[in-house]
Amino acid sequence: MNRSETPHELHDAPEVTAFLDAMNTRLANDYATPDGRHSESCTLIACDLARKFLAVCKRPYLISIHGELDKPLRPVRYEGRVTWGGHVVCGCDGFIYDPMVGHPIAEEAYAKEAFGREVAMTISVPTDRIEEFVARGGRSEVLSQKAD
Repeated sequence: MNRSETPHELHDAPEVTAFLDAMNTRLANDYATPDGRHSESCTLIACDLARKFLAVCKRPYLISIHGELDKPLRPVRYEGRVTWGGHVVCGCDGFIYDPMVGHPIAEEAYAKEAFGREVAMTISVPTDRIEEFVARGGRSEVLSQKAD
């Protein structure tokens, strides 16, 4: 995707583009940390992206992607070497920002490109809760509290 085709919010947030590029390279090791001993945390990566959007006054949200018991998520990029029960990504203005994919992609096209099939996706942290969620380090107890 070239700069003229990127979503408008990226023109105002070059740090998002830089983060996507850097993490895309880093995640080439089957989503493992650089030393290969641990898996990267998709939730922490999504929170880092959300913080970058918030810093330029955008309204991001987090999306949870759900595998099924008999059909786990198999990222196309890793050619079957990696499977997950779930995945979390950052969304903003109808696009998903997942460094595993490496570029912003429309929400309706994401599942097919990332996993090769349609999968269940839900907004797990909406825009009206995202600042509080990332301020607390992305911990799930924020989700269990009622909004005022």
